[in-house]
Amino acid sequence: MKILVIGNGGRESALLLSLRSSSSALYQWPHNNCLDFVAPFLPVEQTYEELAGNIRDAGIGLVIIGPEKPLVDGLSDKLRAAGVDVFGPGRDGARLEGDKAFARELMDSAGVPSPKYRIINDPCSIEDVLSEMTMPVYIKASGLAGGKGAIFASDICRARIVAREILETDRFGKQKSIVVEEFLQGKEISMMALVADGKYILLPPAADHKKAYDGDKGPNTGGMGSYAPVDIPAGLYEKWGSEIIGRTITYLKQKGIDYRGVLFAGLMVEGDQAKVLEFNCRFGDPEAQAVLPLLNDDMLQLFLDVSRGILPPELTTEENYSMTVIIAAKGYPGEYSKGFPVDIGKIDPELTFFPAGVIKEGENYLSSGGRLGGISCTGKSFEKISDRIYNQLEKLKSENIFYRKDIGSR
Repeated sequence: MKILVIGNGGRESALLLSLRSSSSALYQWPHNNCLDFVAPFLPVEQTYEELAGNIRDAGIGLVIIGPEKPLVDGLSDKLRAAGVDVFGPGRDGARLEGDKAFARELMDSAGVPSPKYRIINDPCSIEDVLSEMTMPVYIKASGLAGGKGAIFASDICRARIVAREILETDRFGKQKSIVVEEFLQGKEISMMALVADGKYILLPPAADHKKAYDGDKGPNTGGMGSYAPVDIPAGLYEKWGSEIIGRTITYLKQKGIDYRGVLFAGLMVEGDQAKVLEFNCRFGDPEAQAVLPLLNDDMLQLFLDVSRGILPPELTTEENYSMTVIIAAKGYPGEYSKGFPVDIGKIDPELTFFPAGVIKEGENYLSSGGRLGGISCTGKSFEKISDRIYNQLEKLKSENIFYRKDIGSR
């Protein structure tokens, strides 16, 4: 079988590496040339309509869509219309991530626990809405914003500035609305579930580190590291899954939405209560790099079954711990340079490098993005795998990179 993975970041590297043991031919679009067992799907520049037709004509048996934008833009629908099996929801299901206002209203209707919120569609209503909220709050762009559209506002003056910036400028792309949410305290956990035919199965609980610098300081990023599983009392994770994933997909099915793929819920946990901060319609990045190596199943069959609306009765997971630390270009998530060499040294055979914002020239890596890649390890204790990862990172020779030194320390 020919398999095509859409996307070329660290998450997609994790997906491709999870499929490496299959006898299938693996393709990627757009191509990241750092994985020598993966072939490019050409041409590089093509519309989604052209891509869907070319995939059908090339005899691709399964498409796995990694990033959110193609899902939100409806690529899954185009491929299914062309008769191609796709792992990833259609445009209607992907609205859970692509439209936060829609997601919040759905959670209300489905009885999914979530923060108090208000939606602002018009800059003229900013003052009235903010006056009704208790500070501090989070101001969130309703549409896609590259993981950087949630901004903390400690007081009403800051909230006004942020709300106007999101609605009236292009800093976060064109945004038609914003969501103002109450500020919740607790521990953040990433819940991911495979979903098909109105059913779900939970993946091991994970956590990521969103802030750029040690001690959870600095701006939000797409994620600077992750680890799994998170220690949660027996039965509690399953209870949250029923209240959150279960109620959501039941509501989607009632509305005629056939969701096939991964549903990601970012949770804020306090005590034994969990509330949804956000939904994503795909694997988390970098959570995928920590969670996928823990799965023992035939990944090709798993992805193919879900694409066809079939769920296994259970998943087989390693009794291990897993952790990923992201290497980023200095300046990320703001402005950063590209094209500098990234020398990660000879990789410890117990480690895995998931390339992201790098390209390969000969035996060398050159930077091409903000998050350059992730160093990952699995093992019987967090302490041992952490030591292995950071021993490797200490060998980095580039002055143009940085990484957090406290991943997994919560």
